[in-house]
Amino acid sequence: CSSDLILAGALIFRADLLVVNHFRGAAEAGVYSVTSQVALMLMLLPGVIATLLFPRVTAEQDQRGELTALVCRHAAFVLFFCCLAAIPVSYLLPLLYGAAFSDVTTQLLILLPGVYLVGLESVLVQHLNSIGLPRAIPLSWIATLIVNIVLVFMFVPRFGARGAAVASTLSYALIFALVAYYFVSTTG
Repeated sequence: CSSDLILAGALIFRADLLVVNHFRGAAEAGVYSVTSQVALMLMLLPGVIATLLFPRVTAEQDQRGELTALVCRHAAFVLFFCCLAAIPVSYLLPLLYGAAFSDVTTQLLILLPGVYLVGLESVLVQHLNSIGLPRAIPLSWIATLIVNIVLVFMFVPRFGARGAAVASTLSYALIFALVAYYFVSTTG
């Protein structure tokens, strides 16, 4: 099950780039690649927080998720400010990469809400991992992957990399909603 989770996550985070390259070509895929790399860098912080949280939650056997909820609130606050800081940075990227990368700003602004939500999901899911990964979580990731692929193939041919960003944000919101629902329903 954990290998399914890893594969589904990798595909959700990278399949959109392959589809952009296929339908819109290398130039637009190159721009989207920069966008997605910045988004992935923003996701590192909650990933680190989640990694640090896992051993503590495992040791404490916090079935009610109180520690995870506290850490998630703090992560939400910090990640919110990281995403806010990314807004002015997004306007600097075309200056750094050149005029051909002018759409990086719009693409990143579209991705930021999804980055925020999937960052929070990465903290919440560590609680579920620590108590024994429930089958519902890999199934949620697989369902999200299917939705993501459908959305990417619907949006990219018409809207290009911006469509990929919308599909990704919607997919990230979906996995957050599924994991948050499961977390709340199991911990109260």
